[in-house]
Amino acid sequence: MSDDGSWEQWLDCWIQPTAMKTEKQFEVEVKQIEVEVMLPSGRSALIPVSPEFKVQDLKHLAQLVLGQKFLKLLGSDGQLLDPMEPLKLEDGACITAIALSVQIASTKQFFALWCQGGDGVLSWGGCRRGHGISGPSFHEAFRNVQEVATTDRDFAALLADGVLVIWGSYDGDFKVKHQLQDVKRVLAAGRIFVAIHSDGTCTVVNRDLWQLRGAQPQQLCASDEKYALVLADGDVLVWDDAIGSPANRPKELAKSLMSKRVIQLQSTTKAFCVVFSDGEAIAFGDPLAGGDSGSTPLTDVKRLEASDKAFAALYENGTVAAWGHPEFGGDCSAVQHQLKDVQQIQSAGCAFAALLANGNVVTWGDPTFGGDSGHVQVQLQQVQQIYSTYYAFAALLSDRSVVTWGDPAFGGDCTEVQSQLRHVQTISGTVGAFVAICADGLMLSWGNVMFGADSSAAVTFLSCIG
Repeated sequence: MSDDGSWEQWLDCWIQPTAMKTEKQFEVEVKQIEVEVMLPSGRSALIPVSPEFKVQDLKHLAQLVLGQKFLKLLGSDGQLLDPMEPLKLEDGACITAIALSVQIASTKQFFALWCQGGDGVLSWGGCRRGHGISGPSFHEAFRNVQEVATTDRDFAALLADGVLVIWGSYDGDFKVKHQLQDVKRVLAAGRIFVAIHSDGTCTVVNRDLWQLRGAQPQQLCASDEKYALVLADGDVLVWDDAIGSPANRPKELAKSLMSKRVIQLQSTTKAFCVVFSDGEAIAFGDPLAGGDSGSTPLTDVKRLEASDKAFAALYENGTVAAWGHPEFGGDCSAVQHQLKDVQQIQSAGCAFAALLANGNVVTWGDPTFGGDSGHVQVQLQQVQQIYSTYYAFAALLSDRSVVTWGDPAFGGDCTEVQSQLRHVQTISGTVGAFVAICADGLMLSWGNVMFGADSSAAVTFLSCIG
């Protein structure tokens, strides 16, 4: 860091005309060297640095000069440079900078931003229990982040060295709660994480830690009161939301599991639905929350999605069926004739949105919370991806702009940032807010501040990511 603490002022000092430089600035300049930082595209810049700088200092300057955020620096031998190590470069040295893929994850109220293979995770969001709006927190010590999993309340970062770090803010802060070693994969749903260790053992992280013995979990889902696991052999185990409660195979699946394996599991607040390897699907649980599919044919199912109290099945032929509570999207009969060549179904709390092969969108469910997209239907052309909060949807178009609909107070209205939503790379949603990251590193948010819509304080940390 420069003496005055500002990267912009450091560079201004370097490029000032000689007559304007102070004696102190001349002394600093004598100690400086120039390093060439080059992007894979061939674009490069000569950057003045002090030999006392760390690699992270050079990264900050490179991001500023090249106008490219989220960079990782590689030495002449192609090895990644540790941001916290001192610079060991000679004058005129050339290093490579690569742009990392920016990722966003969300709990019900909070967001986390990191880069695939980068260092550090930035988290921020809404209102903590017994506190006001949360300020941002930057976990600088997280090195080489591979993924970030989320439950309703907490985050878990899996690092390249097998360390799993779990933190959250529901109890008032972003402090680390648990740290596990030798983790290969992590599953998350409801309020628990399942850490799968390299030796095949599993640790369940809830309020405490306990071992899940004799299981090889592949998928995890949660209703309000139960958890369900799909195992490596295609079997299914369900248990109550209580530490150490026995896990059992659901009786509704016993016959089918004798000859078939489960390949997908989905849940509403009070029901589950599984898809078998032959495309058959079976729902079980509260009939008013999708636990009884009634006369809905559940064969040749390709994919399942779930709202709070309804399921939607995408068939192999591109058509769709829905069942469960009608006010939560359990009845798609009004738009059934439009549901052809469906590529993706996205659920919100009370509605569904289907993306068709031609780039159009069909919606159903509670009209207030995204089930009616009529007022933006003309804009919903050439849609590439659909995202959701609990109350609203956001569509990313082929030109990388964004269209939203649903409850305006919870993400359904992006008017205030609409003009800036260009070249959007990724979007994520909490219960009531969206965050978008643009190609130039600009981070934009909209929706309800209680659910993370105010990201202004977090923006100051963006240069630290990577």
